[in-house]
Amino acid sequence: MALDELVLHGWDVDQATGQAYECEPAILEALYQFVAPLAVPGQEAQGEGLFGPVIEVPEGAPLLDRVIGLSGRDPAWVREPWGDEPPGGSVRVVESMPVEDVEERPHPDSPIPGTLPQPPHP
Repeated sequence: MALDELVLHGWDVDQATGQAYECEPAILEALYQFVAPLAVPGQEAQGEGLFGPVIEVPEGAPLLDRVIGLSGRDPAWVREPWGDEPPGGSVRVVESMPVEDVEERPHPDSPIPGTLPQPPHP
């Protein structure tokens, strides 16, 4: 079950950020064996809540596209560029602040500096 999370959400992130997604064929085959039975007519209830409705892909499509389609995602989806970004997207790297320059400020309701308050125990 964790494998589908890594592959499918990895694909989601790469598509959303304009990057190419690659996955080992053996991993895709294992994932296909997991998702394909959930898409068989009459078996949809087994996968209810896991995936959206199946997106049909052309016969002979790459295994990644078939897995993506079975999960309810459109393998042809490409995000639109943002602003002056070139088509296909790009990842923008923002210069980070050195850790030693970050001021630690505890949450005002936290008994321990740097932590969030915990909910009360029943």
